[in-house]
Amino acid sequence: MALYAGIKYPKVFGRIGVFSPAIWFAKDSLLRYERRHQPAPLSSRFYFVAGPAESETMVPLMIEARNALLARGVPAANLMLKAPVDGKHAEWFWRREFGPAYHWLLGN
Repeated sequence: MALYAGIKYPKVFGRIGVFSPAIWFAKDSLLRYERRHQPAPLSSRFYFVAGPAESETMVPLMIEARNALLARGVPAANLMLKAPVDGKHAEWFWRREFGPAYHWLLGN
């Protein structure tokens, strides 16, 4: 949801925390939309984080989504992707990762 909102409404959502994205749910349509939609402004920042324990496809699809943003002109410096080995689809994981994501997204 956050990834879609950041792509669809970049003037509203310029700092996007993409935690455990369910890209698999609508992979083809989301990635197609991402590739065809107006590129995000150069100031948009995307922070992707998920763990390989969430599913076999979680990290590869997250990388694919990040690469689509790169291809649309989002600077590499504005894209962060983390895949901690212990990462799971769980509140403790998101709580742990929130602080670093928040600081990175706001440039602190």
